[in-house]
Amino acid sequence: QNEAIALVSNKLSSFTALPYMLRNDNLVTVSLLLCLMLLVYSVNKTQRQLLQQTKNFFFPPRQKSSTFAAETSIEGSARRFMNLQLCLLCGVMLFGYSQNKFDNFLGQLSPRMLLVSYIGGFATYILLKRLLILFVNWVFFSKKKRKIWNDIYSYIVSVEAIAFFPLALAYVYFQLSYETTIVLFIFLFIITKFLLAFKTYYIFFRKSYGLFHLFVYLCALEVMPLLAIWRTLVIVTESWIVKY
Repeated sequence: QNEAIALVSNKLSSFTALPYMLRNDNLVTVSLLLCLMLLVYSVNKTQRQLLQQTKNFFFPPRQKSSTFAAETSIEGSARRFMNLQLCLLCGVMLFGYSQNKFDNFLGQLSPRMLLVSYIGGFATYILLKRLLILFVNWVFFSKKKRKIWNDIYSYIVSVEAIAFFPLALAYVYFQLSYETTIVLFIFLFIITKFLLAFKTYYIFFRKSYGLFHLFVYLCALEVMPLLAIWRTLVIVTESWIVKY
């Protein structure tokens, strides 16, 4: 009997554990499916406003009161959902980076907990950055300009959430290579940030030394927070690996 137990143990120890895959995680599948349903619902409820916002974004109306119309409660809820979905998608992308870089180590810890840490980190980052932006804009700019810029910023976030979602699905379920995924992700990210920078210049910094002020504004409120959250999550990943 002891020999049989030893034989079974040797057989089990010779097996190699399958690597963790996002598409095999039921929690990830449910989360992405829920996001898909809410995204379809949100776009369906706000498609009229999104189309109008897209038109006004590239062809601003002559009236100077506001670029976008006032949003309803449903549209406000859709905006908040877009922010949450963006946190999930960024967490998935960063997890893919960690899985490619530390593949030999991720099997020794809980991948799901690491993914949740990434999503929570991005949620904290977006919240703190939003509060910082609101404070800086409140100090330096008028209420009318702040209102126009806030509407544009919310629109950009919605565009990012809609554009990144099919990319994340292709990576998780259709085996799109991580290298291709990250190139497309960065490409879309740069385009949206370029559009935001253009509109920020148009609203806030069209006077003398506007480009210099725009550079300082974007470095302080976009670049530095992004580098800070990236470095923080890299440290979390490395500490997690050392711990386990």
